[in-house]
Amino acid sequence: MIVAAGSGTRFGGAKQFLPLGNRRVVDWSIETASQVADGVVVVVAPDMTDFVGGGVDSVVTGGNTRSESVRAGLDAVPDSASIVLVHDAARPMASLELYASVIEAVEAGADAVVPGIPISICAGSLRFVDRADLDLSVRFMDVERDVPRGGATPRDLDRAKLDTVACAFADGDRPVGISDRDA
Repeated sequence: MIVAAGSGTRFGGAKQFLPLGNRRVVDWSIETASQVADGVVVVVAPDMTDFVGGGVDSVVTGGNTRSESVRAGLDAVPDSASIVLVHDAARPMASLELYASVIEAVEAGADAVVPGIPISICAGSLRFVDRADLDLSVRFMDVERDVPRGGATPRDLDRAKLDTVACAFADGDRPVGISDRDA
């Protein structure tokens, strides 16, 4: 799923539809996602419903918030999908290796994976939570827990645990694994 419904308020416009090289930013994200996924759903703002992009299986309208947009996109993902990748359209340089690393982490047993990007200045840090009460397995992949990381996309979820993970996020806990690859 490529989430492209943002308004780009801080940037001054919807950056995901601006040109980057010979195509739009979102098109770069779609190209990479289509190489690793069985299908690509793009979530757009209501005024972009005429979105046309190669490699896209479905285009849906997002909500007022990112979480509403992701939920709208998930509704378009076939129930048969066992793994769901969620990627920001405005982050066009995610590599095939990065996608592979988050997929591998879910296949190895993690319920959710967020690529971790080393950062030199950190206003806070990721909080690691044991959620045995929710029967969630969390896999930390060769990452030093005291090294600050910024979260990146694509994020990856085991479809069978999706609702449980969403509930944990709503509770304020973040039960995720970290993929320590280039982002």
